[in-house]
Amino acid sequence: MFKTWLKKYSLPILICVTLMVLLISQIAPKECVLCTETPHHAPCLLNLSTGEMGELTVYDPNPANGKMLSEEQMTGTFSFLHCAGLTGYRDTACELCHFDIPLDADIYNPDHFCSNCRKLLASYKEHAYVLVDTFDESSSLILPINGSITYEMRCYRISTMYNSEHSRYELTVQGMLNLP
Repeated sequence: MFKTWLKKYSLPILICVTLMVLLISQIAPKECVLCTETPHHAPCLLNLSTGEMGELTVYDPNPANGKMLSEEQMTGTFSFLHCAGLTGYRDTACELCHFDIPLDADIYNPDHFCSNCRKLLASYKEHAYVLVDTFDESSSLILPINGSITYEMRCYRISTMYNSEHSRYELTVQGMLNLP
């Protein structure tokens, strides 16, 4: 009797289990960048449509501990910086980092984030990018990029400005350590 039942229902059960596994893998990503990212001293830019995140570095981080700044800063260096699917620049002589954020970028895609982070990001679902402060490992501070806004955190002044001529936001992170 059991063999008959097994022959009759094994295929439907296998299909259901396979579908459940596929569904769960779509709901919960293998790794959520927002909650698994290592802490950073500088603010981070998060692309909500791709899940890419990167630090908007102004100062050189301490090689042993990314939450701290290096005791020696290499000044006078201009470099391009690739972060969250965008290319900006970093100028350590001026202690700044700058990115142009397009208005026509794809908006929030929840598939890249775990259920807890989806709750944190729920109010930003109409955004393409947000700023994230990962310094405090117990909770990430999320800041929107819209309009002309200025934020301050630790030794950084973050400002966004709308540029209507080029349909983008200009994001600037200015360091405030006044290095010699």
